[in-house]
Amino acid sequence: MRPLEPGMATKREELAKSKAALDDALAAVKKQVKAAQKRLRSQWRFPLKQQRAALILYDKGQHGPAAATAFLAKVAEKRQWPEKPEDEVRLIPQGWFLEADVDEFAALCDAANPKDPAAMSLATKFWQEWSLAGWVEHSNFKKGVAPPTAAVLDRCEELRAAAPQSVRPLSKGTMAQGKARAWALRFRKRWGLVHGAIPTKDDISVQELSQKAGKG
Repeated sequence: MRPLEPGMATKREELAKSKAALDDALAAVKKQVKAAQKRLRSQWRFPLKQQRAALILYDKGQHGPAAATAFLAKVAEKRQWPEKPEDEVRLIPQGWFLEADVDEFAALCDAANPKDPAAMSLATKFWQEWSLAGWVEHSNFKKGVAPPTAAVLDRCEELRAAAPQSVRPLSKGTMAQGKARAWALRFRKRWGLVHGAIPTKDDISVQELSQKAGKG
């Protein structure tokens, strides 16, 4: 074999050092994840379906933990588990992802033919609400006023229609239906969607809105 030229040898050494640094960083992350999981294991025990739903949400978020973290936090809140820092909760889905088999993960996240349809349905339903809550918050920030219930229901239907038909959540209905308005109210309470001193109700008068906006 021909001996490596000096430049090539240097390049190989640099690549070897970079790989070693990445391996060390990955090992540190895994160690951090395992430590967090150990702290939570005795109090936060998620069933397999919820673990899988969190992994699907992790994938929907393009390997970002925001949606999966919010999902796990909501589950813990509903079950009245001890509250944990968001940084620790974020490590849980990341740890599951790092430990997941690549082929099984792909099959799990295949919306057209999911390995676990129940987990996919659960994740899709949460993704719809989480995305809707983000849209409402963005509208609050951008316009300075909470969007009316009719707009929330319309946006909810748009998000629902974007989901695969096999796991598409049921429609919440329209503004003309009392059950839809009741759901919108529960949705806002569930996500804490209140903007400043302006109530998120639809019968607020233009005069009242102007007065409240002028006081801000």
